[in-house]
Amino acid sequence: MIFIRKLKAVTISLFLFFTMMSVSFAQSSHAIKINSQEVNLSKPIVEKESRIYVPIRIVVDEFGATVEWKKDTKETIIQMNSGDQITFKLNDVSVLLNGEKYYMDAPTIIENNHIYIPVRHLTEFLHANFQYDVNTKQMNVSTIPLHTIIAGETVQSISEQYGITIEQLKVRNNLQSDELFINDKLKVVIPSIMLSKLAQNFSEEEIELLAKIISAEAGYEPYEGQIAVGNVILNRVNDSRFPNTIKDVIYAPNQFTPARTGKLETIQPSAQSIKAAQEVLSGKNVVEGALYFFNPKVSKSGFFNSKEVVKEIGGHRFVK
Repeated sequence: MIFIRKLKAVTISLFLFFTMMSVSFAQSSHAIKINSQEVNLSKPIVEKESRIYVPIRIVVDEFGATVEWKKDTKETIIQMNSGDQITFKLNDVSVLLNGEKYYMDAPTIIENNHIYIPVRHLTEFLHANFQYDVNTKQMNVSTIPLHTIIAGETVQSISEQYGITIEQLKVRNNLQSDELFINDKLKVVIPSIMLSKLAQNFSEEEIELLAKIISAEAGYEPYEGQIAVGNVILNRVNDSRFPNTIKDVIYAPNQFTPARTGKLETIQPSAQSIKAAQEVLSGKNVVEGALYFFNPKVSKSGFFNSKEVVKEIGGHRFVK
């Protein structure tokens, strides 16, 4: 059992400066309440690509967390009162939660020399529930107290009480066994970045590798086409005629040009390609049975033309 320490709330005023130029995004008319109290943020809420962002300073001003900016690595480290440590980089979808790497569905951004983060992700990190009224543009954040273990409770009874699985409860609290101790505290809000990773037994490296090949082969294709490319990889993994791992399928001889040329190692997967990879690994399949894809305007191969067409999406034809 890993004991969870109470951390004293420390409020620190922090102003983050960067040498890079700020990119301007639309400031929104959204309002936010925290525990039913209207909050006037020192910096405006920002909306970008249908996602709502709040300044990272909110965790200092409203939640008493501490924030550290590491100039040498360009990392922001947030120490939450719950004991969580969150580390992320600017314009990056990856995030370290207590040293474990996960992926958000949108990157952090900079606006007016301040770091902004998608509000839903931030509230989950703060051990809070988030509700949004699309008509009034009102956001409501309600903090959830850590669960204090009482006599007779088990990991099963606690997980059932909060509507989460035993695995989610144990991973969230780094529990190595089912043994619990009275008066210890447990986190019961499971961030969505953890849910997507726990959905299937795929490693961080496999998720990132699949996102890379999706980005390399279909980065400019419609989102459905990106999912379809990921489907082809996983369809091969599940087909006895091909290797049975994501890595071995992608790096099989003479199959995918980015893997063969080494380009794949240099690619930084986009937020959309990571989201597509997560959906693929969670079971979404838009090209059932497809084992190949090609651009019919570029490739005139008789091999591809002899295959049964499953679907055409954007510039790619998917066949089996």
